[in-house]
Amino acid sequence: MRVIAILSTMLSAAAAAADPAGEALAAAYPGARVLARCEAAFGTAGVQELAAVVKDAAGAVRRVAVLRTPGGWEPHDLDREILRDARLSRQGSDWNRSGGTDAFKCNPALPGDKDLSDKGRMLDRPPFFQRGSRAVVCFGTSDTYNNWDCLAFRPEQNSFRLWYQQVFAD
Repeated sequence: MRVIAILSTMLSAAAAAADPAGEALAAAYPGARVLARCEAAFGTAGVQELAAVVKDAAGAVRRVAVLRTPGGWEPHDLDREILRDARLSRQGSDWNRSGGTDAFKCNPALPGDKDLSDKGRMLDRPPFFQRGSRAVVCFGTSDTYNNWDCLAFRPEQNSFRLWYQQVFAD
């Protein structure tokens, strides 16, 4: 039994070293089950950070991220951060809460993504701000229409903000 416990501890330490963003996510949202996740450089160039759809301990589906800072890993509650941009949104801030992970895109090719572009151009209106080389994460916001909210990190605000929105693009 002692050998199993030692091996388990060693495996956990190795997993943490191999996936520090995943460990930070688990620490920030204890008991949460990851439904979908993606890694990209959302805030710091060259650093693989994490965005995810999780089901928290209470059973609620949440959109979250963890970003690398000089002081360590910093969690971001994307559901809360998107509320700042409700005035920009043409569909309100009511994200699709169905828990489906098929409407989750990490750093899609824009233009070029089949859901977010048409004939090589982005659908609907242009992005709300320039994001530079930072990655975006997009969430489907309707089970019926081809609606998407794409978020990008704004370092000057230390927050993810609504970068692009597509509504009723069917």
